Amino acid sequence: TQMTRTVVAAAAQSSRATRGKAHAYEAAWWRQFIAIYLRECTQRRRATFNVYVAGQYAIMIILATLLWIPTENTERFINDRRGYLFFSSIFFAHVGMGNPISSIPAEARVVKKERQAHYYCMSAYVAAKSCAELPLELVWPSIYVCTSYWSVGMNASASRFVTFWMIEVATVLAANSIGFFIVCACMNRTGADAVAMTVQWAGVAIGGYRAQRNSLPTFIKRMRWISFLEYAHS
Repeated sequence: TQMTRTVVAAAAQSSRATRGKAHAYEAAWWRQFIAIYLRECTQRRRATFNVYVAGQYAIMIILATLLWIPTENTERFINDRRGYLFFSSIFFAHVGMGNPISSIPAEARVVKKERQAHYYCMSAYVAAKSCAELPLELVWPSIYVCTSYWSVGMNASASRFVTFWMIEVATVLAANSIGFFIVCACMNRTGADAVAMTVQWAGVAIGGYRAQRNSLPTFIKRMRWISFLEYAHS
């Protein structure tokens, strides 16, 4: 009957659409992942091991060493140690938040064209990009911590050094994640820069870094826990 033919035709069309969707990508997910991972590693290595980035961290290490050496483990040097911790936290927050903001807008246009051509699925891209960038994102912060911590003369304890390193790594990753969120929400570098600077310095202000904690209003004392920098400094 006419109704039977209509149902069969609809089922056949649905089956073809399902097969077409299943075969939208020529390569399997793992092959997509490996190809994108290798590409991102190459690109990220060039951006990470750059003479300007190396110079930036070298200057920050020398500056920290000159300003806070030596910080003895006495009450007299408490403010000096807090200054070193504050400087390190702000520096890593700025760098970690700025990296995705500077790269994502241009990269998004390329990804959009490749996705329209069905080169890869989004899950493979996100997984490969995360795996490729995460280790390289922590190279220079780890070098900074390993050199400046001992040159400044902080506590000569392996456990405290590892704790400090883990806190700074968490700061970089938190700032990086916030930067990704901001730039993906704005998709405009100018707007993302403005929002990121507002978030960063609002976190510094709310945390009460340069204010007496006892004199702050109660609601600001509670708001400071919104800032990820508060956890790094505390």
